[in-house]
Amino acid sequence: MSPAEAGDPHNRDSNDFGPHDQNAPDGQVDPADAEFADVFSEKAGEPNVEGRTARSSEATAVPPAGPFPDPLAWRPVKAPSLLDLEILARQVYAGLPDRFRALCEDLVIQVEDFASDEVLDDMEIESPFDLMGLFQGIGLPFRSESVSHMPNMIWLYRRSILDYWAEHDETLGAIVTHVLVHEIGHHFGLSDDDMEAIESAAG
Repeated sequence: MSPAEAGDPHNRDSNDFGPHDQNAPDGQVDPADAEFADVFSEKAGEPNVEGRTARSSEATAVPPAGPFPDPLAWRPVKAPSLLDLEILARQVYAGLPDRFRALCEDLVIQVEDFASDEVLDDMEIESPFDLMGLFQGIGLPFRSESVSHMPNMIWLYRRSILDYWAEHDETLGAIVTHVLVHEIGHHFGLSDDDMEAIESAAG
């Protein structure tokens, strides 16, 4: 019987509804049905056909603990706004090692929902969800005193970050830290080991 057929009550015979085999002699239980009754009664936490009682820990699965002791505490919580994410990013950036932040002094952090079409086209990215951040700047080590420069800027793309957050077992703060460190670090040629050490130092 296919799963679809099993879901149709008209396709079930009388043996599908209980542990007793109508073809067995009166007072006897088919061995396969006895096994079914044994498992069912254990899951229900009641004495089974052998007189054993299942432990309550086996009968009831306890969901893993979340960030709130009470899962209903999520009910009034909204997704972080553009401003919320900007404040978080500034706090994360302030906690990065001084030597790292010196690479891009006076960094300006901007938060948008998505990268612009122009940016996506320039980077040959089809889906805006595939870009979580972008650094643009020259940085202190490469600046010339005689030439004026635009400030170092990093864009964080809120919708892309929240989408990634929803699909991975990471905190939002850790994701923002990773985006900041890697966008800036790749621009200045830092190795993956260097950036991992910076993330670890940031906590």
